[in-house]
Amino acid sequence: MSKFTFICEDEPMPFADSIVTKKTFEFNAEHLGSVIGEFESFLRGCGFNFGGTLSILSEEELCSPSGCISEENDLDDLDSIFSGRKSLIRSDEC
Repeated sequence: MSKFTFICEDEPMPFADSIVTKKTFEFNAEHLGSVIGEFESFLRGCGFNFGGTLSILSEEELCSPSGCISEENDLDDLDSIFSGRKSLIRSDEC
């Protein structure tokens, strides 16, 4: 069984006495599905809101009729990843 640790450090807010908030999430897992589920819980616990669930996509799933998404432009081509539906992941602190 593998042990995982996710850490989120929030930068201090202006005029908040430079207090850094640190959230640590540790767990053990044997399967990738468990790791993905725990990571999703970690993101939500850190204040990120998103619809749906996280999943691992195969290379075939990343390819669209207009071509495959490369590592260089994977964030520039969100339309093909989400089939035309943009998803917003943000913190409530924004």
